[in-house]
Amino acid sequence: MASREIVHMCPLSHVLEPKGNKKQYTCDGCREQGYGPRYRCEPCDYDLHKSCMVTSGSTSHPFYKNDMFVFFERLPRDLGRRRCDACAQQICGFAYHCDKGWDLHPSCLNLKPKLYDKGIEFQLQKKMKSKCIRCNEKTLRRSVSGVRGWSYESKCKKYHFHVYCAMSVLDQEATGDLEEGDYTPSTS
Repeated sequence: MASREIVHMCPLSHVLEPKGNKKQYTCDGCREQGYGPRYRCEPCDYDLHKSCMVTSGSTSHPFYKNDMFVFFERLPRDLGRRRCDACAQQICGFAYHCDKGWDLHPSCLNLKPKLYDKGIEFQLQKKMKSKCIRCNEKTLRRSVSGVRGWSYESKCKKYHFHVYCAMSVLDQEATGDLEEGDYTPSTS
């Protein structure tokens, strides 16, 4: 259940316009990389992911059914440096936090429960059950403090992606930067 919606603007309170070009950018809300569609203020050179443009004051996630996540533009300093429990990357801007210690980027909170790539259905999982077919590791190299991140697992349970690696592959596909061999699951 979500509470009030918060629609963000640039620092000078200009209305952000939707842009659909396939360019890489850094979201000025969560400070994470983005590719393709976004909201932008040209005069201020300010960009937001769709999930950072409109946020909820508080919300929940199916993986944490009994926990309420509160939105912060910047996490309180007394929490220290935090990592997103979905992608295992450091939180440097917009984030959701619950009192049990879980933290999520807005885009990670809104991950699709299913992805389809190359005819394969992938389902979002709370844990990584096997090595990632993108980085060939079970635990992300940059992961610290026991934050392992979520994963996408193929319906046949043969292929696994860290959320971080899946986002990277899909972003590269969206921009045409994915080279042959970067991700090629065998469908046999």
